[in-house]
Amino acid sequence: MPQRMSIDLDWCGTEDVAQVRELIQSHWRFDHIMVRDPGLYPWQFRHPHRSDRLSALLAHRGQELVGHLGLVPGDFNLRGRRIPAAWTSLWFVAPGAESTGAGAALLRKAQEEAGEVLGCLRYNPLAGRLYQALGFRLWPVTPRWVRLGQDAPLQSLLADSPQPYPPELGRHLAAAACNRLENPPRDLEVVDWSVADPSAWDRVWRETLAPARLGAWLDAWFITWRYLDHPVFDYRVRLARRVADGAVVGLMVHRVQDLPGRPERVLRLLELVGGEREVRALLWDLLTSALGPDTAFVDFHCTSRELAPWLAAAGFVPEDTLPDLLPSRFQPLDFRREPLPGALWTAAGVAGPDELLSDPALYLTRGQGDQDRPN
Repeated sequence: MPQRMSIDLDWCGTEDVAQVRELIQSHWRFDHIMVRDPGLYPWQFRHPHRSDRLSALLAHRGQELVGHLGLVPGDFNLRGRRIPAAWTSLWFVAPGAESTGAGAALLRKAQEEAGEVLGCLRYNPLAGRLYQALGFRLWPVTPRWVRLGQDAPLQSLLADSPQPYPPELGRHLAAAACNRLENPPRDLEVVDWSVADPSAWDRVWRETLAPARLGAWLDAWFITWRYLDHPVFDYRVRLARRVADGAVVGLMVHRVQDLPGRPERVLRLLELVGGEREVRALLWDLLTSALGPDTAFVDFHCTSRELAPWLAAAGFVPEDTLPDLLPSRFQPLDFRREPLPGALWTAAGVAGPDELLSDPALYLTRGQGDQDRPN
């Protein structure tokens, strides 16, 4: 009987990117966005410390590349304590190499070397079983808040679904949208990131906001890399600041999603950070300046239970209270009703996943992992 060839694991080098794209194209998904857009892969998986490496693990069988695990960089905030972390992405093994154990070996190596917290958003049933076997805590649905934009674009969009939507969905959203925020406090203003000093955000993040919550470490470096320097999408980063002294006190990130070949748009909210007054001012800004006449709906995937009353006051509803799920992937438009599951793992010495997931201050969003990109 021939001896089974062992698997070698290592971090992806810049010289490996062409081979990775070939593996994605031939064994993962033909015409995947990571293949179509040459700038997206090196941006998404930039290594936080080494310019000659990418934040992805590779499995080789001899000279053959047979497995890949991407690790989207982004440290974890544990009430002001900064912890190395990453989000898993594009985890797969080439057909014919499944029996080598490369998939599990890649994830174990990530647990050893990629950080003390690993997260994942969206996985198939097989990956879910492997995550669970290796100590991840799974959750079936990442909470999604949705709000009506304009009724006509919403009805036009949903009318083209191959599976009809119940009419009460639109009525439920319209009723919730009758909730309208009061005018924002006069002592606060909302401005673009470009007119503020990024160090002002870092100060309020480190000194005030981070110690009161847990989730992604949202310093200026992360906001700039993840949103402002995105190679595909045009994100708007808006800051709430005090009029009296110009101190930054809150942050919001959103973008407008065009639907190829269609007149409707979707407004996607990615980050919303601050106290009650700041969040209300930011939501007022969102709904008065970014909500256009062609906006079908607004959505926001976020685990924070502390934001719930402020989102409800602005006309948002939890999607799980609606009679059906709205589309959540738009390039191309996909009408499959799929919730966004997640998984979380923590190393020894860090609070356990169950403890973190039960904390109402846990703040994880779709934009922090690999779930806001063309599909």
